[in-house]
Amino acid sequence: VSFEVIDPVKGSNVQANCGIRMHGGRNRFNEMLKKSFRLYFRSEYGDSKLKYEMFPDSEIEEFDRLILRSGNGKAWASPWRALAGGGNSLERVTYLRDQIVRDFQAATGNHAIPGTFMHLYINGHYWGIYNPVERPTEHFAAARFGGEPEEYDVLKWARGIGHQVAAGDDVSWNQLIGLVRGNVLNPATYETIQNLLDLDNFADYMAVNHFAGNSDWIDNNVYTMRRRLAGEPFRFYCWDSEESFLSAGTDVSDRNVSDTCTEIHMALRVHPEYRQLFADRVHRSFFNEGALTFGRTSRILDFHADLIDRAIGGESARWGDLLRPSNPYDRGDWVTEVSNLRANYLNQRRNLTLAQFRNDGLYPGVVAPLFHPQ
Repeated sequence: VSFEVIDPVKGSNVQANCGIRMHGGRNRFNEMLKKSFRLYFRSEYGDSKLKYEMFPDSEIEEFDRLILRSGNGKAWASPWRALAGGGNSLERVTYLRDQIVRDFQAATGNHAIPGTFMHLYINGHYWGIYNPVERPTEHFAAARFGGEPEEYDVLKWARGIGHQVAAGDDVSWNQLIGLVRGNVLNPATYETIQNLLDLDNFADYMAVNHFAGNSDWIDNNVYTMRRRLAGEPFRFYCWDSEESFLSAGTDVSDRNVSDTCTEIHMALRVHPEYRQLFADRVHRSFFNEGALTFGRTSRILDFHADLIDRAIGGESARWGDLLRPSNPYDRGDWVTEVSNLRANYLNQRRNLTLAQFRNDGLYPGVVAPLFHPQ
């Protein structure tokens, strides 16, 4: 295909020839009309890379892989989401959930998968709002941590399948899982775990997903990557978090699934050093204008909501009447749910999540001291 980005705000555009595939599992169902796509930039298709400043505030301006996300897990064109209750009704569509979870991870000071929003036209036909994101691959990792893509292990999880090797191998992952199934209180064991797993990144990743109340996670929609060098640890990345922010009282903090991030977390919870590290990272994000305080999370929500506010009209015109022809979903429905997410989730979730961590022995019941210099 010929892929072109036109940005009238910056007055710039770029064109590249690339390969295209459908992306995702449910996208392949016949009734899902608003497909997601993968773009492959390879010399065999035309251009070996897309050279363009695609994402705001990202240091990466060359790409081998991109995904054009349709938002189909929470989109007006999603036939299997027209359900009553459980947070799955189409009235709850915002198109923002996955993007803001990834931005929350970035706000904790970790590398995260960047994304933005654009209108998509296919052969001149308007196809709605899309969320272009960088694909979490060995190319993504090498661009940020150095080395060649071939040096990286990339693992992903899909429900019912377990962990899959997307690049490299799973030798180090199996070693890590073997260690956490042993005696983590043994100093040598814990030190080796620290060498294999970036614990700061891991604690922040777990806290972000707990805060988001992510219900389609743990054994699904998980990515981790590691460079195959001594001292290079696994790092985890938030991904496909559309089933988030549904109920402020959601508690996923005690879930434990074998061979996943939660098995690691639950095993390490017995170690006092890990509990202290986790509490320190939670305090960093949940207090003093940290990444998961209402001031920060609401600003991230508002940034993206402002970005697509006018574009929602186009999305409504393209897809709003597909599943509700007599009363098409429109900007009014969208504004109602964005306001609901802000007032009834983000504004309440911090205190509720802290209470869950306290119940799990992962955050102290006492208020942390404040330093006031004279």
